[in-house]
Amino acid sequence: MPATQACGAVKAQSRVAPDMAGRPRMCPGFSARARGGSGGDRLSSVGSRCPGCQKALGKHRGGLRRDPETGRAPPGNAFPPCRYPGVGIRSDVGVLRSQPLEAARGAGEPTLSLAEASPAINPTLDTETRSMKVVLIYAKSQAIRQLAAKIFADQSQTKGELARDEIYPPLGISILAAELEEIGHEVRLLDDSIRELDELRAGMEWSDVIGISSLTPNARRARELGKLAKEEFGKLVILGGPHPTTNPEFFLEADAADICVQGEGDEILPEILEHWKSPEKWPEIQGITFMKDGELFATPRRPLVKDIDALPLPAYHLWDIPEYMRLMVNPGVTAITSRGCPYACTFCDAEMTPRQYRSMSVDKTVDLLEHIMRTYNPPQIILFDDLFTIQRKRVIAICKEIIRRDLYFEWICESRVDTMDFEMLRWMKKAGCVKIAYGLESGSPDMLVTMKKGVTPDKVRAGSKVNRQVGMYFKFFVLYGFPSEQKKDHVITEELVRETRPDSVCVALLQPIPGTEVYEELKPRLLQDVAEIEFHYWHSTETFKHPNFTYEELHEARDRLIKVHHAATKSLMPRVRRKLERAVAMLLHPELIGDWFEIRRRRARHLKRVANSDWGYIYEEEKDFVAQQVPTVNMNA
Repeated sequence: MPATQACGAVKAQSRVAPDMAGRPRMCPGFSARARGGSGGDRLSSVGSRCPGCQKALGKHRGGLRRDPETGRAPPGNAFPPCRYPGVGIRSDVGVLRSQPLEAARGAGEPTLSLAEASPAINPTLDTETRSMKVVLIYAKSQAIRQLAAKIFADQSQTKGELARDEIYPPLGISILAAELEEIGHEVRLLDDSIRELDELRAGMEWSDVIGISSLTPNARRARELGKLAKEEFGKLVILGGPHPTTNPEFFLEADAADICVQGEGDEILPEILEHWKSPEKWPEIQGITFMKDGELFATPRRPLVKDIDALPLPAYHLWDIPEYMRLMVNPGVTAITSRGCPYACTFCDAEMTPRQYRSMSVDKTVDLLEHIMRTYNPPQIILFDDLFTIQRKRVIAICKEIIRRDLYFEWICESRVDTMDFEMLRWMKKAGCVKIAYGLESGSPDMLVTMKKGVTPDKVRAGSKVNRQVGMYFKFFVLYGFPSEQKKDHVITEELVRETRPDSVCVALLQPIPGTEVYEELKPRLLQDVAEIEFHYWHSTETFKHPNFTYEELHEARDRLIKVHHAATKSLMPRVRRKLERAVAMLLHPELIGDWFEIRRRRARHLKRVANSDWGYIYEEEKDFVAQQVPTVNMNA
């Protein structure tokens, strides 16, 4: 599981509101420019100035920054007033921070000058919330953490895949942190995946309010941390994430939290902080559950954030990205450009984003990716969208914009195989996409209907063929262990994998998650509360008795499918067959030949950039390729 979170080394600074490292925070009026925000947030030649820091802002489309009073994006082109009146930007740091985008887009934009700073405090915050210290913690199962360490140490061949799925800066709390910073709070981010308990304690002691994010596999650990925070430090504890959304009683009845957030916390958390010392106002906050007079009290659910362009970029600068990159075998930076999924698969948790898909605009998406590329030079960018390719026109427009800006970075994403077509895959490949992971789940038509996948084996075959024609590396996720599953379903799945020949497969065993349809079906038969066990897709625990298989037989079926895939793809003849199929595709589609040369040229530039960065060791074996494509490259420079 990869990483990402923005520039810390050249973060623009002011003389007030220092962050947790003692560094002053930048004026939000400058942050859109400094962070390389959406296309509409670039400075224009229209010379309006921020009323706070007096920086030339020009007109903006709005959306990236929120109005501090309403919490909403400004209408039209009006940029919200600076929330730090009198706060200046250190010009030397500011120039450093904005330099990459300026260099890429050329001169001609207004220059940022130094303004006098004053010790003013954000007047839009009331006395209850002024300059609060907030620590946001991502809880991680310690049993899985220890098991992962053992697996990564013992299995070098699988280390990269597992590490990439296990260690990365959590994006959810990163976005929340950016929002809190914008309204004047001091924020620390702590990842339980890599931090020791003493470090978590120090963060809790430093803070006024503690937020903890929890998935179901990490719920027990989140409850432990919540109880520690309340009992040892007496702080206000807020739990958020999928499990607090579906099962708030798991935390509240154990006195491990004061408030549980239901759904997306982007608008809820700032409102909680506004009234954190006034429990009598909590019933007015939509989307939370808390204890009132000894009983659970749930307020009405808050609507989802509709305009995710209005959200700030993740607070990458609060993470030590180089540290994460060093922990990964295949370093990369993560990003998310959309939320939600319109499909109704029975095993997927829909409570967080009930079947509502929302996406960033094309400009903001590419600006985010460009910012990551120019700030970190990552070997790859990993998109964590649930379904990146659901909007075909948007995907093609993003790819065209990447090419128009003459950017090249390698990226991977997740999708459904039935959403793909030749033209979209071709544009994705040209724009740097090197890998797509598809949720196959099963090759059996009966099981696909049971799962409500909305896909057929024929669509899987057609989508796989197009991937091979374009030369796209693709991976299948398979899910075994559904209650009605039989041995014949495993045989059919093996045949489909043998026929479609994906580049890799990942097989997991079903773990019913609260908030899913299959969980409600199996709830009476569960052997234990799923929140009390700790699991991952590569490590699972028996949670119910399958009517047709023992748990050992399911593990054997999983291993057998992996062997079938290996035999169908890794020996000499399948690899020769794939190259022949690719050659035939180029003869049938001559445009693929031109694409191949263009991709090699642009990829050579990517390898040159990465080779000259802190992560150059990754591409030691590719030096010959770079030298052939760009003879003037000094690989040791």
